[in-house]
Amino acid sequence: MDVLLISQVFPPQNGGSGRWLWELYRRLDGVRVHVAAAAMPGDAEFDRTAPLPIERLPLRFSGWGLANPRSAGQYVRALRGLRRMMLCSRPQAIHCGKCLPEGLLGLGLSTAFGVPYVCYAHGEELMLARRSHELRLLTALVLRRAQLVVANSRFTRRLLLEEWGVPEARVTVM
Repeated sequence: MDVLLISQVFPPQNGGSGRWLWELYRRLDGVRVHVAAAAMPGDAEFDRTAPLPIERLPLRFSGWGLANPRSAGQYVRALRGLRRMMLCSRPQAIHCGKCLPEGLLGLGLSTAFGVPYVCYAHGEELMLARRSHELRLLTALVLRRAQLVVANSRFTRRLLLEEWGVPEARVTVM
């Protein structure tokens, strides 16, 4: 199986969700993972020694929403690079490091290519999205359309079920 992993936060950045994803995906057997990650200092040296193909794309956003023209343009630029990766690697699934911005990118790719996407939820982004009408709508859309939502804790699982209305059958805790 081929998977496209989209992660804004990824090594060589230390710690956080990106490191967690790196440790998980580099150990998967029987899955070919293609990584789309944000460019950062030291990435070329890290990528040269990585056992996974990593492509650095413009995945840094000034905001997670689409209403701001600058952010909307950043989403379009990121989607162009991701579209090229989709055409080259032909993945059977898209895995998104978090709901926004990665999950929104995954939703766009899923719609365009007919490939299901999985979204990770870490809790923090769910709490932040509640503060903005636009981000709440976008996050709800991403969660509603995801084939599976992977929660990082029981607390995040509870948020997904009770506050975001994600069906229990589509939430798992890792």
